[in-house]
Amino acid sequence: TMRDEFEKSILSEIEYAGVNGHLEKRLHTVSNIKIEKVDSQAIMTRLRTKIAISSGSACSSADPSPSHVLLSMGLTEDEAKGSFRISMGTPTTHEDIRTASRLLVEAIGEYRSESPVWQMFMQGIDVNKPGYPETKIS
Repeated sequence: TMRDEFEKSILSEIEYAGVNGHLEKRLHTVSNIKIEKVDSQAIMTRLRTKIAISSGSACSSADPSPSHVLLSMGLTEDEAKGSFRISMGTPTTHEDIRTASRLLVEAIGEYRSESPVWQMFMQGIDVNKPGYPETKIS
């Protein structure tokens, strides 16, 4: 129930967010969510002293490259780079979940407010879309 509470909070507060993986056949203590147009490393830096959050599996926690598991599931490199893994344990409380979701929502909001890529995306310009004009440096 805490995982579902966390995900519901994130999905209702953040535009262009989704759950990675099967919604029913998964661990009940782990949430893996993707947030469009964010860099998980930058978000985790903002949260480093507040909550424990990861962008990959526990066995590759020191590796900043996109999760090979998420890539093999069909996510693009950008989607994998914007994904987060949140694990809950026996000591996790509902208040912990509310605090973690609030802090994550705030960090993503701050990041997006400073992001030219997000601003362009919201104007209908997607720099990752095929056909986007390339800028040539002379």
